[in-house]
Amino acid sequence: MGDASIEQTTEKLSELLVLAEPSDLKALADVHTAFEELKAGADAEGRQEVAAACVAAAALIERIILEDVPDAGAAFEVVNRAVTAIQAIIRDARPSGEVEFPAELGLAQGSDGSGGAAAAAEAPAGIVDAGIFADFLARQPGVLDEMESLILALEKTDDDDTFAHLRRLIHTLKGEAGMLNLVDVARLCHVTEDLLGEAQPGTVTDTLLEVNDWLGRTFAALSGKGEPPEPVDAVIGALATAGVSPGPQQAAPEAGPEPVEPKAEVPAPGEAEAAAAGPTAASAEGARQPKMLEGDADLLAEFVTEAREHLDNADLCLLTLETTPTDEEALNAVFRAFHTIKGVAGFLALDEVQSLAHEAESLLDRARKGELSLVGANVDVTFTSIDMLKRMVQHVADSLASGEPMPVEEGLPGLIEQLQAAVTGLTPIAAPATPLPADATPETTVGEILVDAGVVPREAVEAAIALQRELAEPDKLGEILLEQRVVSPAQLEEALRVQRELEEPVLLGGILVEIGVLSAEELEAALLKQREPVEAPKVGELLVKSGDAAPQDVAHALRAQKQQRQATVEVKEAVKVDADRLDRMIDLIGELVIAESMVSQSAELLATAPPLAVRQLNQLDKITRELQEMGTSLRMVPIRATFQKMARLVRDLARKSGKKVEFAMAGEDTELDKSVVDKIGDPLVHMVRNSVDHGIESAPSERTRAGKPETGRVELRAFHKGGSIYIEIEDDGRGLDRQAILAKAVERGIVRDPDSLTDREVWNLIFEPGFSTAKKVTDVSGRGVGMDVVKRNIEALRGQVEIHSEPGRGSSFSIRLPLTLAIIDGMVVRVGTERYVIPTLSVVRSIRPETNHLFSVVKRGEMLSLQGALLPLFRLHRLFNIDEAEQDPARALVVVVEDENRQVGLLVDELLGQQQIVIKSLGETLSGLQGISGGAIMSDGRVGLILDVGGIVRVANADGHEGEGQGEVQQAADGEEAAAEPRAEAGESG
Repeated sequence: MGDASIEQTTEKLSELLVLAEPSDLKALADVHTAFEELKAGADAEGRQEVAAACVAAAALIERIILEDVPDAGAAFEVVNRAVTAIQAIIRDARPSGEVEFPAELGLAQGSDGSGGAAAAAEAPAGIVDAGIFADFLARQPGVLDEMESLILALEKTDDDDTFAHLRRLIHTLKGEAGMLNLVDVARLCHVTEDLLGEAQPGTVTDTLLEVNDWLGRTFAALSGKGEPPEPVDAVIGALATAGVSPGPQQAAPEAGPEPVEPKAEVPAPGEAEAAAAGPTAASAEGARQPKMLEGDADLLAEFVTEAREHLDNADLCLLTLETTPTDEEALNAVFRAFHTIKGVAGFLALDEVQSLAHEAESLLDRARKGELSLVGANVDVTFTSIDMLKRMVQHVADSLASGEPMPVEEGLPGLIEQLQAAVTGLTPIAAPATPLPADATPETTVGEILVDAGVVPREAVEAAIALQRELAEPDKLGEILLEQRVVSPAQLEEALRVQRELEEPVLLGGILVEIGVLSAEELEAALLKQREPVEAPKVGELLVKSGDAAPQDVAHALRAQKQQRQATVEVKEAVKVDADRLDRMIDLIGELVIAESMVSQSAELLATAPPLAVRQLNQLDKITRELQEMGTSLRMVPIRATFQKMARLVRDLARKSGKKVEFAMAGEDTELDKSVVDKIGDPLVHMVRNSVDHGIESAPSERTRAGKPETGRVELRAFHKGGSIYIEIEDDGRGLDRQAILAKAVERGIVRDPDSLTDREVWNLIFEPGFSTAKKVTDVSGRGVGMDVVKRNIEALRGQVEIHSEPGRGSSFSIRLPLTLAIIDGMVVRVGTERYVIPTLSVVRSIRPETNHLFSVVKRGEMLSLQGALLPLFRLHRLFNIDEAEQDPARALVVVVEDENRQVGLLVDELLGQQQIVIKSLGETLSGLQGISGGAIMSDGRVGLILDVGGIVRVANADGHEGEGQGEVQQAADGEEAAAEPRAEAGESG
């Protein structure tokens, strides 16, 4: 389009605006189309300022049509001023820098008029509603995460559904951005959409990811969470220069009518013939005369038979779509029916059949692509097309038999108009559903609706139900054996004769095995086949097959049934809540739990309270616990967003390191506390980076020699187990090098006796600060920074990390986390006058030991014999310097706890019971204290310490057994200087 054409389009647009009114939807649609034409011409000529104005003005026209502006007249005046500015640039040749566009369009003023970072950093001015804009920004992080996952998926496969989903997301974002006057965002989405129409997605993945990143930075800036990105023109330039790989050459079009361009609206009745497509839609009625058959008679007869089968099957599939519009298999079956009929009809010169099938196919193709839904009127017009095709096929059969010309279907042009209107989205009103019986309920059947409406006699419905029951019964064993050709009819008849002659009933299968006709394995296979569930056809389908009901009547009855059931469904409403308010509510619920516990467990109150008050306190306890569980569930969110970020990370690291890496996710819908999700991201980044950089081999040949595929695999999965959530990162790389780790540990003085360490202890060395076995430092890893932070962050979440590795096979990092950081189930124990809380998940059992079960082992200290195994026994009163505690283990209790698959016994005085504990921080002074993970306010208002089982084991084993470091725990716990007791002698047994 040259300058002259752009000027002509501008003048045409100006004339349309003069004649248009804000209430004239047809005129507004024409104006919108003219803006799109002008935008295309401006893009071709490099007039970006005009193109941007056209996008913004077209979006404003859309909002006027949708009645989404406070004042349609004022918005229409903005459009007029925009066209005046465009005329000044195009017709009067004024520099764009001298032309002022309406501020309501949200365009940045300047030499190029294209906006950029400055425009993107501010919320649109003028007619944009602030609430709508805030809601739009809140939704975009999820949209961009979904787009990124689709882009990464298209890099591996050219799946049509994935591609269509991505295009729909970009198209929707373009429309929303246009309506909100986010001109730069709308322009970028428009250009991206054009690119997707020309290029194979896998060839422009990097460019699409750049677009996604730019959009993310833009929305972050609009939300006040970052700096504005670079001007959009830089990204659009990258799109323009992206390598477009031509797709596969399209096949030559089939013979027949050319595709019809979509219309703005349904033609008027007087224009029907002029608007219809193909050779059957000639403008003159005289062109549609009865026509003699021209094709081969045998081929025509075969066409009639096959077309009838296709159309009957299409009827049944459409009934399925009436109740399940998303059934892709049924939709594809209907599409294939029309497509096959169109192709064969074109070959046999059945032009009118071909034309109708082509238009119906176009409608179904849009439904397959997700561009429209095959519901309501769209289903009705498809049923009508099937009915007319059946009549036209019958005309072919009659003409073959009589030799007479085929008659003309008078309603064909009008039906083609309806199909074309449906394709463009201007669908006529759907036919009403069949009236429901007066006493209809959600359980009312389709047969009852049809009988009540007088469409089908009751006898026909009862016959269909009886046939349905018969078809639902499993096949008889003999029929299955004959179908599988395991036995012959004669052999089966002989077995049945033997069965009839026997005095006592014997199963047929046993007789066949006994007479040697059938093996036991073949009988078992046939019995398994017989036990498979049989899916009987629906009553509506049986009525259609028997000819007792028309497909459309059944469809309308199904529609009525669906509306009745939907009317009885309670619609759940969602309310958005600010995260700070939610956190505050959870804190208050925690305080409520503590206060309720103080009241309900008060010894003085319970001693004097009447029975009624005790029952009411128990009810209060029940309600409080339910409120606590409900509040906790409000904070649960899926970990999907965190996992999706890892997919992009793996891809970028693989490209940077030149490795081929496949990334897989599982369990991304697993839910856990929002605070845990927010904090687990950084540790996962470090661990995934290490899996790609250290785990996966650098050279594909190295993997090939090891018998592994060239492409490495990193898998990230999450799942619930035992009341905790597990996150595992697994790779199939080279695995951890035990010797290299030990050599580095000896070199740094971390380990003195490397031969005595187990694999678990060796693998845990990589969590030492500054520990790295990398031979060279890269920009990804190698500095020994990261894994110590990983462990520290995970332990701060009260979690644990465990490593499994096999040389040459890969490594697996397993992280165990609590579901929430606010509340735990705990076992309250007493040691002397102090009370401690042991997390219930760590408790295995509790026992009162006997003296003969206690032993002292050289260099290992006290041990407890339990079910044939020796467990280390740790005295909590020694770890915490408590003098009043019970010294004799036989008079105390041992709580067996587990940490990293190791069981140990903790000696306590008494178990006080299990209860839910609200975790309280001990402050910065006591943060990071080994053996203690927090505090809890007990029922009497005093503070009880929550024990970290893993930390206690590490403290107790600091020097052989109950060693140094115990005083440090006590000093931090009570704020006093307390010297540790002398270490227990190896021979002491209690």
